[in-house]
Amino acid sequence: MELWIEEWEKHGTCSLQKFNQSEYFRQAISITEFLDILVVFKKVGIIPHRTKTYSGIDIVNAIKKTKTRRVEPEIVCFQDRSDVLLREIRVCLDANLAEYISCPDTRSKGVILCKTKSNAIKIPV
Repeated sequence: MELWIEEWEKHGTCSLQKFNQSEYFRQAISITEFLDILVVFKKVGIIPHRTKTYSGIDIVNAIKKTKTRRVEPEIVCFQDRSDVLLREIRVCLDANLAEYISCPDTRSKGVILCKTKSNAIKIPV
């Protein structure tokens, strides 16, 4: 429940004029299913694996093959010993959840984006 509260406070409240909490999350889940990033990854040969790595640019380019209309996604990684692991994929929409947009600058909020698109990134299983 804490995750849902945090996500609503962090992202959902900008859509409060248009959607209530339940509708916002229904829309978010629908969009996630619509993009189906794992299917797109599979089509281009990116398969989550414990040891195989992919370049950040390959991951970003695969995401751009979804219905995001070529808007630049954000990929968030974390360091685990000597590995860089993909933690999160972000695609952003306007407050009406109607159009993909570039994500707001998150550097000031302590979010660490994958530093370089040439990193060897593991996608956890």
